[in-house]
Amino acid sequence: MHAGFTRQILVVQTESGQGYNLDCSLFERLVKGGFPVATLEEQRRMRPSIARLIKNTIYPNLRNHGSVEEYPPVKGMVKDVFFWDHNHPEGGKDENSSKQNSTEAAMAARLALYLTQQGYKAGDITILTPYVGQLMLLKAEVRKYMQFVVSDKDAEQLDMLQGDHATEEPAVPSLKSVRGGRKESAADISKVSLTDSVRVATVDNFQGEESTIIILSLVRNNKHGSIGFLKTSNRINVMLSRAKHGMYILGHADTLTASKKSTMWRQVLDMLEEDEAVGQALPVVCATHPHHKTKIKEVKDFDTYVRDGGCSLQCTARMPCGHTCSRAQKPSQSMCTAKVRVQLQQCGHEIEVRCGEAAAVKVSLIRQVFQLSLTAATSTCLVWRSASDNCCVGTDAANHAMGVPPAPPAPVPVPPTGGCDAPCGAPCRRLPCDKRCTKLLPCGHRCPSVCGEPCPKKKFCIVCGDKNVTAYDCYMDENKALRGYEEDEVTEDPLLVLGCGHVLPMTSMDGLVELDEAYSKDRRGQWAHPLPLQASHVKSCYGMESEIKAVKACPTCRAPLGQVMRYGRPLNHAKVQLAETKFFLQCSAALLQADSDFSKVCRVAADWTAKAGDMPDKSIKSWRDPVLKGLQEAVRLAEQCEGAYLKIQDMRAPTVAVFEATRCSIQRTQDQQLMGMSSRSSAATALLDDVEVPCPDVTPKCKALVGLCQTRTVWMSAKVGAIQRLARLQASSQSADASGNAQEVRQLWANATQAYTGALQHAQEAITLAEGNSATQTVLRGRIATVRLQQQRVRDLNSIQTPVIQTLLGDVAVNKEAAKKQQLQLLKEAEQTCKTALTQLERPHSSSGGKSSTDAKTGMRAELSSLADNIPALCKLVENQEVSPEEWQSIMKGLLTANADLANGGYQGQGHFYICINKHPYVIGDCGGAVETSACPECGARIGGTQHAVSFGNTGHAELNRMAREWQH
Repeated sequence: MHAGFTRQILVVQTESGQGYNLDCSLFERLVKGGFPVATLEEQRRMRPSIARLIKNTIYPNLRNHGSVEEYPPVKGMVKDVFFWDHNHPEGGKDENSSKQNSTEAAMAARLALYLTQQGYKAGDITILTPYVGQLMLLKAEVRKYMQFVVSDKDAEQLDMLQGDHATEEPAVPSLKSVRGGRKESAADISKVSLTDSVRVATVDNFQGEESTIIILSLVRNNKHGSIGFLKTSNRINVMLSRAKHGMYILGHADTLTASKKSTMWRQVLDMLEEDEAVGQALPVVCATHPHHKTKIKEVKDFDTYVRDGGCSLQCTARMPCGHTCSRAQKPSQSMCTAKVRVQLQQCGHEIEVRCGEAAAVKVSLIRQVFQLSLTAATSTCLVWRSASDNCCVGTDAANHAMGVPPAPPAPVPVPPTGGCDAPCGAPCRRLPCDKRCTKLLPCGHRCPSVCGEPCPKKKFCIVCGDKNVTAYDCYMDENKALRGYEEDEVTEDPLLVLGCGHVLPMTSMDGLVELDEAYSKDRRGQWAHPLPLQASHVKSCYGMESEIKAVKACPTCRAPLGQVMRYGRPLNHAKVQLAETKFFLQCSAALLQADSDFSKVCRVAADWTAKAGDMPDKSIKSWRDPVLKGLQEAVRLAEQCEGAYLKIQDMRAPTVAVFEATRCSIQRTQDQQLMGMSSRSSAATALLDDVEVPCPDVTPKCKALVGLCQTRTVWMSAKVGAIQRLARLQASSQSADASGNAQEVRQLWANATQAYTGALQHAQEAITLAEGNSATQTVLRGRIATVRLQQQRVRDLNSIQTPVIQTLLGDVAVNKEAAKKQQLQLLKEAEQTCKTALTQLERPHSSSGGKSSTDAKTGMRAELSSLADNIPALCKLVENQEVSPEEWQSIMKGLLTANADLANGGYQGQGHFYICINKHPYVIGDCGGAVETSACPECGARIGGTQHAVSFGNTGHAELNRMAREWQH
């Protein structure tokens, strides 16, 4: 009998605990009944560090075969077994629904990809989870990177969970299809094999199986210690005994240890802690640079630090082609990116491509590359309206119709004068034609429409058309039958047939759509050139009083005018304006939500940063320290808020999208011509120079940039708070891994410095854009954000001057003199920025926003005054100046007035005022005797004490106690 058989039979649990135990197998009934059995006590699957987890909890007599001692270490990983602790909450509609954890699913999938980058086959990796709901998320995440496979039972459970929505996603490949079953089509079978597919499975359906590497997604993360399926020891046994070489557990340690229904997880985590295999950062190592280790805290860190499966250092190995590898990855696993020149066979021209692509380069591929940026720029139609589409430039009737694209093989010509050089979704630049169409209708009579428009149906013929069809003249306010029009009359004023079927004279329609505002006329009354379009009136979304023009409609039925080629400029411009309105409304709502989230981030960061210097609980492991976890939660919330602002910043206004699409269209033509020409096309260059550049309102982007600056300021302060906390833990000997703490502190400081640089750039960009857009309030907001950032940087530089932090930072530490120089420069710049902003605030502005604008100015004036008042105190902090006696008298007067008890002798007459070992003063209330310890807010040294005795190095402050006694008398 297998050693784990009796343990691995999963139990169907009921509330009552009564019944016939129908979930119990016949074999298990025999065992429980005393039937003689033999148990295997030697295992040949798991490496010892994995087998230890179940040996010390379930099977004390379990032995390891010698073969498992020879397993190689997991490539690319520092630890062969690791518990990746995180604080991302679980999901699920209610307690009875299948639990999910989307962030954990992303972590597991990206870790699987990283392992395949180390040389493991995808078939060597299995991702296990106890929940079908999580299995569904894992399936979606793994699909982003590689093929996957599930068992038939898991596939059936997924189908049941997805219900009617299962058909919306691609079919899930199962083991039956991979192994030659008839469940899937031949096309599916050809795409999937066991060796190149990651196995994704539930724990219940993986019994009796094994895998080289197991990634275990536990899902559960809540405040109540509820772990559901995870509380049963037999399920835990299955989870922990499937891996051969390596096992990586993803979960929330606090939730597991808080459960009152299971003690096994506490035992497992204690064993892992002894091996330093628990943490909120997964340690990985580069195979090429084994000295370079990286800690992965979030999914994005994989792409930031080990994108190619190596490290951030450049690989120096030689590629098979002879070039030096430029990536952080093994040369045999990557394509050479060195630039080489190759000759195209069809035309003989030379082009520059990547070395790894040189053999596959074809002319058709080059064309696709040129068109790629075009496709990404816009989704509107980009077919050229060539000059041959306009009868005004001498074309025949056969080429009169609009929208005929050029033949695919031939390069698209740059349109000469008379053609439209804009995409069909953009406001047209081609001059309208007032001449009557020269084509003939199917009936043989001349078309009554205007040049450039599609010819109407036979029923609109003025000779033999439908007698009931009329044309409405807006100027005369009358309807006239088409059969009543004379040829000369229609030639003078052609008729336009709208998409709704109604007919209007050309001059009447020109006045309705205000065509004279889109084009100018010369002295002869002929259309001369396009006029600049009016700026979109969507700034009303921000309180400005302006009117948005509605899209023109048919005067007869009020249906919106469709694609009338003659009015492509005013009609498309109106559509862009409406799109701009919707865009700004969406931006406004997104900004409100992001600002609300930012307020929450500020509260959380401020609460936990204030506790960074508190004494840690010695009974709690460092990685479980609540203050450190709180600071990490603040960082996570700040990153979410930053993502919201980045999304707003990256949103493009419709006017900009149309402008970029037009430029991209012209550039595409020029790029295609360059394939057969040695010089740039002068016609294309002229068109590019002549494209109208829009001036969109950049207020949303500016506000998003200011929000990014503010968020990164808080993010930076939380990172420095984490540095202080780690130093506090190190000083109190709570962390045995000094080198690990040093590496983490260095990375945190590097992140904080990078955040400062990025935040400053965001603020400066916001100010520059807002000044160009005459958005005074946004300029002021940008300056306020800049001052806050600079002052926070000053505090952060001061916070890292403690001996413990300087030791942990090592060679990247900023010494006191260098820090002082930076701080004084920052304060000087902040003072100048405050003065500039206050001066700008007092200037009269041309536009007034009413009471809301006045209130905003009042609030900004108060903010700037407060920030300016902080500067002298920060200067003293930097200069470390002694407080004058007069200043001490003022300080003591305020303290003793607020709390007269501080003036008495205190415990045994020793007073209430003390200094730490670094001579920083502090006060103890109540009786003045020390009953608890804390950390000095200035230097982090131990202050206070126990049993009315102060800690080592702390003494009473004689001068302050003397002042207090004198004040009492």
